[in-house]
Amino acid sequence: MIILASDASKSTNATAIAAVNFSTKVIFKGSIHNINSVFTGEGLALALAISKFTCEFQDYMILTDSKSNLSALSNINFHSPKITLFLARVIAHALSICKSLQLVYTPAHVGIYENECADTIAKNA
Repeated sequence: MIILASDASKSTNATAIAAVNFSTKVIFKGSIHNINSVFTGEGLALALAISKFTCEFQDYMILTDSKSNLSALSNINFHSPKITLFLARVIAHALSICKSLQLVYTPAHVGIYENECADTIAKNA
């Protein structure tokens, strides 16, 4: 199973996002305008991890501390936030090509290495 992690961090200047593939040690990071919420940043970080790292015939586990995005995905409807609808489309595409994809909630700042790594990268993006 390939482990991925994503995170976002908001500052006064920007909302930073990060995605990490722990199998290949590849990192994607960037920032979006600070008008965006951490919820949006976390959703985009998840979408980044899924779209950049998933490929055919592999099993993936994506670690995220965004309970709000996971909750939004589990209660999706036509009135859901645009980032949730976008993320759902990214997940649907990934599920059509990879063997399996698990989104796993990992509490922030409890010493889970992959989550802490993604958090540090997002804060330094």
